Amino acid sequence: MTSDREKPELVINGKLSHPDVENSIRELISLSGPIEAANGFVRLGKEYYKQQRNIDGVIAIGEAGAGFCIKSAAAAKDVETATSLKTFAKTIAYNAAANCWPGWGDEGVEIEDAHLEAGLKLAVLARDLVRELELGAKEIGTSHWLVGALKLAAGRLQEATVDFEKSEKAYEFGGYQMSRLLARGYSALARKRGASTSALGATALADMMKSLREEGSKEAIFFANQLATADRIFCKDVPLDNAAAPDSSAVRVALWRAIHVQADAPPHVLDDEIGLRLVAPDEGWSQRPDMHPEGTKLFRAAIVARARFIEDLVIEQAGRGSSQYVILGAGLDSFVQRRPEMASRLTVFEIDQPGTQAWKRQRLIDLGFGVPDWLRFVPVDFEGGGVVVGAAQGVRF
Repeated sequence: MTSDREKPELVINGKLSHPDVENSIRELISLSGPIEAANGFVRLGKEYYKQQRNIDGVIAIGEAGAGFCIKSAAAAKDVETATSLKTFAKTIAYNAAANCWPGWGDEGVEIEDAHLEAGLKLAVLARDLVRELELGAKEIGTSHWLVGALKLAAGRLQEATVDFEKSEKAYEFGGYQMSRLLARGYSALARKRGASTSALGATALADMMKSLREEGSKEAIFFANQLATADRIFCKDVPLDNAAAPDSSAVRVALWRAIHVQADAPPHVLDDEIGLRLVAPDEGWSQRPDMHPEGTKLFRAAIVARARFIEDLVIEQAGRGSSQYVILGAGLDSFVQRRPEMASRLTVFEIDQPGTQAWKRQRLIDLGFGVPDWLRFVPVDFEGGGVVVGAAQGVRF
């Protein structure tokens, strides 16, 4: 037990009494009680970041504080004190590392590569102490997340994905569903930032943010906003490598459906001009040889007849209790937009290339259709082996 005079008075009325970091650290280390000093390091680190926004100082406090606590733990005479000091070391290292991450979007904070490197070392130290202290699933998941977050910021994307996956598994083991979705969202963010996986990552990230917002709890909304902020910071200049317009076959089918409405006599087999709005072709598109009303009549008839047959069958099966509609190679299919009264009774899974889906998703938003709750985009990376991630998206086969 120490007297009031021995306790660290480094934060007075919300302002640092010693803005000079070295003096503050020396004063803390000079205190007679290591627990009191450790507490002081925790408070100093938080207040220094809050008031000074100086990352060099934050790192210095984190390194000195964590080092002091670990050294004091080794010299402690009892296990309880040693454990408390290691716990303080973990907290100090974690807080300092977290403040080195640019993904919070805090104003007035300038983070350089050297800060990321130092922050990552502190994050790894915090993670290792979590393991040594055998803390719970939430602490494990959070420590892996921070290591991954700093690797993401440093551009070490594959390594970041591994850490996010470990974070997700820990959260899942502990039953922390919203935190699990957050970790999965960061895995998607790392893929979105990658040169060869950006479109696939963009689709997965949008799905995670949507799932969190749909859950609706305060925590879920906070996590969705956190992902949106990180997306804005890390991916604002990232082109979606595969998010070009759909292939010519998908575009042609969409335009033939529109020509059916515009050129064929009613009653129409299928009333669909939404694909035309999605594609927004150049003026004079209908004069192209592959759009000739007479020359494409048979092809057009087959396209609209097949679509109408399938949709009638879907409606029939929905009336018998079916709850899912899976569209393989969905392209620019517009069932959800044309038949919302029916689609809203189902969960509609559109399976296609990630680039096509990223493009379509954006066009639906641009045109005001949005992406309703009952529509799920399931990306297929054909070049990566053609594995459908349907199970992860909730498709029951």
